[in-house]
Amino acid sequence: MTPPVPAQFPIPSPAPRSALLHTAPTVGRGAGAVFGTSPPPLDFESDADVGDLQAQHFAVPTLGPCDYDSPRRDCRYGDQDKILFQNHSRNPRTVDPYLAFECAGARSKIHFDPKNTTVGIVTCGGICPGLNDVIRAITYSALNYGVKRVIGFRYGYQGMSRAKRDYIELTYQNVNQIHYMGGTCLGTSRGEIPAEEMLETLQLLNVNCMFTIGGDGTQRGSATLFSLIQSRQLDIAVVGIPKTIDNDIPFISRSFGFDTAVEVARDAINGAHIEATSVTNGLGIVKLMGRDAGFIAAKSTLSSGDVNFCLVPEEPFDLNLLLERLEQRFEARGHAVLVVAEGAGVPQLIDEGHRLAEEKMKADVALAYWAAHHPAEVATMAEKRAVPGVAAAPIIRPPTIMPAGPAPTSQGSPSTNPPVPAAEAPHSALTGQLASGQPTAPTPANPQSALTATFAGTADKSGNVKFGDIGIFLKKKIEDHFKGKRIECNTKYIDPSYLIRSVRANANDSAFCIELAQKAVDSALAGKTGCVVGYWNDEYTLVPFSMIARGGKKKINLRGHLWNSVKSMTEL
Repeated sequence: MTPPVPAQFPIPSPAPRSALLHTAPTVGRGAGAVFGTSPPPLDFESDADVGDLQAQHFAVPTLGPCDYDSPRRDCRYGDQDKILFQNHSRNPRTVDPYLAFECAGARSKIHFDPKNTTVGIVTCGGICPGLNDVIRAITYSALNYGVKRVIGFRYGYQGMSRAKRDYIELTYQNVNQIHYMGGTCLGTSRGEIPAEEMLETLQLLNVNCMFTIGGDGTQRGSATLFSLIQSRQLDIAVVGIPKTIDNDIPFISRSFGFDTAVEVARDAINGAHIEATSVTNGLGIVKLMGRDAGFIAAKSTLSSGDVNFCLVPEEPFDLNLLLERLEQRFEARGHAVLVVAEGAGVPQLIDEGHRLAEEKMKADVALAYWAAHHPAEVATMAEKRAVPGVAAAPIIRPPTIMPAGPAPTSQGSPSTNPPVPAAEAPHSALTGQLASGQPTAPTPANPQSALTATFAGTADKSGNVKFGDIGIFLKKKIEDHFKGKRIECNTKYIDPSYLIRSVRANANDSAFCIELAQKAVDSALAGKTGCVVGYWNDEYTLVPFSMIARGGKKKINLRGHLWNSVKSMTEL
């Protein structure tokens, strides 16, 4: 039976910072964990505001003593090496030296004996530039340590499930050239697998160090697995390498794939700009990734220099003001480029969804009303379109306006709405079967039922919210606006999302991937666990799963230098 998994990773109650600077909870060999209550997330874009962060929040769990000499000769770090969380402050006295990340990197002593160590690797979630670079670098680094073998689990956490247990052995030879390709050679998937099954697989294959490459959903799964391992005091390290092309993981200033995404996005913006300048009142709309944070949109706007309007999830926008500014732009320059992150404009999408649902409800009620009072015609249509064993679906154009009050009968006298016999009940193409002639659409008293999920977003298997297409929405609204004013507007819409995800990592990202992977292997073999390898203040760090869980999403600081630079270059 799968053990219950806590929704959040609790944090120990505050203790004197002086006693916590160099301490870390140990798990595995004769140790347990201390948990408490998780505080609310913070705004991690604000350097001076540290909220209620305490030194113990930065403590990285360690499996136990390090009894083996490292085969590496360039061992630089120890547990006492720290990277300050606060990278600047208006008042130096407010900088707290106890709020610091542990450095990731090679230690002179390690916890695992390499010749008896098996390493596991898994990639989960959406693909991203650099995945194969990370897989290759983990394999090379682990084998250079002299580990017994490296296993790659196929198709995400599914490959660790009891039903599949799909894996391959990774060697110098079979990963030698995978970094020339995009995607992941191991395959990927979304969705949860019980931690009990994943742990069972690790124990069956004698995996000592498990590396999980993925975004927040993947790392939630890693944290769950770590908690189970911790509760059983097993000697297995779990270290994550955060993968999010959106660059929205808290306490991590940069994630791999982001630089490549900005580079490819800039090419798409350049194409939109060329299209826009080639026609009268040309508008190029580019929709970029960024469900919760608009870092790709903001950075690509700066790198392009040709963007006139940049819309991100962090800053709500006024559609009417956007249309007004766009009209002014056409009058002044005759073309424009608009970049929008996929998570921008959710309130507008919800409003549009409500409007469409209300229209749909009215149409369904009108259809049901008409069908209830014309059973003979409905039955005739049903017979003409009947399919054996399936209720017919007549094409009915409902009246534009429903009459107020009871409908007249065939004799001309009013009557209440009679139910249609079940055998004659029509099937509405809009709402499904109309049982007894009654509408199945939302009632007038609740026209928004089952609607917000459609336009506000449903969730995928990883728990990520799926929104409506803001790019298509804006294109239609803009075209309708200028058509109504009889102003020419030539719109070109570009969505390069899948192209960006699938390309090979650029040079900068490839180098970054190798360093992340090496630091992950160094740290795991030294007994570090329950953490991800991060990047902060130009240094590689270890960030506990508990901090990632409490942090929410990293977002653009609307008062920060990045967004100020974007606003100075754009017109909204």
